[in-house]
Amino acid sequence: MSGEPSRPGPPPVSIPPLQFPSSLARFDVAAKDYLSRHGESWDGIAIGALVFSHPPPADRVLLIQRAKTDSLPEKWEIPSGVVSNDPNKDATLLKAVVRELWEEAGLLARGLKRVVDAPGKEGFVFSNSTNTKVFCRFVYEVSTAEDENGGMQIRLNPAEHQDFVWATEEEIRELNVEGVEGERRKIELTSDHLWSLILEAFRLRREDVED
Repeated sequence: MSGEPSRPGPPPVSIPPLQFPSSLARFDVAAKDYLSRHGESWDGIAIGALVFSHPPPADRVLLIQRAKTDSLPEKWEIPSGVVSNDPNKDATLLKAVVRELWEEAGLLARGLKRVVDAPGKEGFVFSNSTNTKVFCRFVYEVSTAEDENGGMQIRLNPAEHQDFVWATEEEIRELNVEGVEGERRKIELTSDHLWSLILEAFRLRREDVED
């Protein structure tokens, strides 16, 4: 299910404290401190946000499409970015999730439920497009504030992203989503790892229901 984007404005002046379980406290530190504590030689840390909407009969995950003029043009991803070393911008890794989600989708994070990884791993190490720097990305399942209608209004920065969809697990598996007019659209994600990660998030959410 896709929709029409609009550009995000400035974030709210007053934002309630971010809620997260104690298992995520290790990420509530600055990027440089995380790297120092864990003895990692990465050049930086990236983060991503998995946002789910759950109208009946199935969960849907938010995907945003990269702009034609950006790198990896017109491929699909989740809201994500690199954690800034400027403490005034990203005081912690978790605060970076809040910032990126607002800047890329216009959504206000209320809470983080967990870090989502491929089975047996924590974080995904990758190189930049020029293979000159190495980063590790941590992806979190995020809950967001709803609008007055109980939904989520997506607002994109057109310099970075041009469209969005809410995709079911089946649509992710097939990389074929429903458009605004009910038409089917083939999509291409930015990486196979992201595809596996999203499916893992759906699996974890099913486990929550079963428990």
